[in-house]
Amino acid sequence: MKLNIFVLSAISISFAAAETYRASDGSLTLQVPQGWQASPNTIGTTPVHVLQPSNGGDERMIVGVGPATANSIQELAQQTVQLVTMQLLPGSRITSQPKFVQGGVAEISYSGPGGQSAWWQAVMLKDRQYVTVLAGARAAGAAMIEQQSRAVFASIKLASGPPTQSKAAPSGQLAQMIVGHWTWSHRTDNGAGGNAAYTSREIWIYPNGRYQYVASTYVPNLPTGVDPTTTVTGTYQLQGNRLMGRADNGQQAIFTIEMVEGGKGMKIDGELYIRE
Repeated sequence: MKLNIFVLSAISISFAAAETYRASDGSLTLQVPQGWQASPNTIGTTPVHVLQPSNGGDERMIVGVGPATANSIQELAQQTVQLVTMQLLPGSRITSQPKFVQGGVAEISYSGPGGQSAWWQAVMLKDRQYVTVLAGARAAGAAMIEQQSRAVFASIKLASGPPTQSKAAPSGQLAQMIVGHWTWSHRTDNGAGGNAAYTSREIWIYPNGRYQYVASTYVPNLPTGVDPTTTVTGTYQLQGNRLMGRADNGQQAIFTIEMVEGGKGMKIDGELYIRE
């Protein structure tokens, strides 16, 4: 899916003849602007809904709904900014601090890579779920794309009950459950003198199919100049309960995933990681 968007055809988009779009799993409905079309897509393993002009224009609106790991709208806004500027649109920057409005909603504006595009985003925290619209246009069309995406965001209605289940639902649920920040640690006592080695691992799994892994080892009397920290970033795919990771340096590995304690813990090849 194209994310580096340089957009805006000079068309006026009205909701007067908007069509209702319903997600195939029944999770949400929204109003599609006249002259636009909506379709399901994915970012990594995360399902999203993409709105774009029917005439082939490059404007985009990306609508996402899923379980939230944040405990407040402020925390969710911080996570969202990091995801957009570091993963979805590398090189972009926020043009103003998140604005918090009634209803548990944060509004965020970005300048795209090189300053040639403008992005507006609304994100809401509701019933432990996030709801977001991220929309992009050429910089000259910032006001128009914001107005259009505000209307789409306001039209979103979430399902009152759980989404309709399908044969692929268990895998989709697991893909959502693994997203977050996970930690593992181990201490080894070396005996006399109280010297001990300490190893910690942290994994950030992002909903767009990217991950970051940081491992640190403390060893007493470590020689100067030796860096005990290893950082790896890359992409991942989930097939069943098998997580396939591909590091940015080309190395690959496959792990077996098992969620425990209602999603508070995740076993990776039998080692228990705790959700932070």
